[in-house]
Amino acid sequence: MHELSRLFELQAAGKGIAFEPQIADSLPDVVRADEKRLRQILINVLGNAVKFTAQGRVAFRVTWARELARFEIEDSGPGMSDAELERVFEPFMRGSAAACPPAAAPAWA
Repeated sequence: MHELSRLFELQAAGKGIAFEPQIADSLPDVVRADEKRLRQILINVLGNAVKFTAQGRVAFRVTWARELARFEIEDSGPGMSDAELERVFEPFMRGSAAACPPAAAPAWA
């Protein structure tokens, strides 16, 4: 968790926004989880929080209680519409804030 925090602290600093990690002191040394998938999920969510926050902050909280980890990401970005929230767990969905114009066709001489 500290390694992920350092990665996003640098990205946030590059954009001029604050990154506030709040990671519990009493995290276990070993947990039972799919490390690769959990890491990818956290990278995606934290990456989006930093990417779509133009000013303000991103907070990353990790707590541990009763053998359960809780991850919270809070940011001051634009948020998601109700329609986007309904589809957020469907595969291959992107929010409207992620819409980018199509790439320009290459200019051939």
